[in-house]
Amino acid sequence: MSDYNHYSDQKGWSVDFSCTPQDEAYFQAEFREVATAGRKIVELGFGNGSFLSFARARGAMVFGTEIQQNLVRKAVNAGYPACACLDDLIAEHLDSFDAVVALDVFEHLSHEQIRQTLTTAHNLLKSGGVLIVRAPNGQSPFGRRTQHGDCTHVSVITPKKMEQLCYTTGLDVIKVLNQARVFHTKNPLYGLVKRLQFLARDLCNAAIANIYGMGTTVLDENIVIWIKKTGVRPDLDVSSGEDYSSGRV
Repeated sequence: MSDYNHYSDQKGWSVDFSCTPQDEAYFQAEFREVATAGRKIVELGFGNGSFLSFARARGAMVFGTEIQQNLVRKAVNAGYPACACLDDLIAEHLDSFDAVVALDVFEHLSHEQIRQTLTTAHNLLKSGGVLIVRAPNGQSPFGRRTQHGDCTHVSVITPKKMEQLCYTTGLDVIKVLNQARVFHTKNPLYGLVKRLQFLARDLCNAAIANIYGMGTTVLDENIVIWIKKTGVRPDLDVSSGEDYSSGRV
């Protein structure tokens, strides 16, 4: 926890649960396939609270978890249900969430912590519910700047690793994407420059992937992995009477 004592200050988080126009543009693009109105969504590691604000403004029933207790207190004071970890939600919210969102969180966890988090996410999600993970792109040389720019990052996240970690959890990786590319400007020249920049990225991505025989591998700095609850965990023998409501078998 000592590494997080001043984390909010280092990140420049105001933690006022506001959503800037830039945040809104990004979230609209990244979560365009996620219905929010009337849906139940929990964010793992809510940070400055911008996603919680975005989702609640669109009719979602939102919950948040955060390792930093001062942020939990701020969330509760702002009217957001919040707690320290996902396990705290199991007793009252088993199989009830439509989505679990983890933006820039999994890279802070060890492989065993990720596996435990996946198990808990499975227990919280409805059948067909999704876990959406954003992390530095561990399969790309362009992800190194973000991955190694924070001393609290302990795991490198790649799609293949996530498939391995999901294997015994009843969750499946269903798609892997570059982080949504957005810009917020009223300047048409700047908008043109950004569009050309994105086109150049696509061309570089295709060239590198083809040269190295990587198929459709995405290579932007950050990666977004969609994971779906597809069934009962294969390591869980329900007939044995094991209690899995706590997320620990």
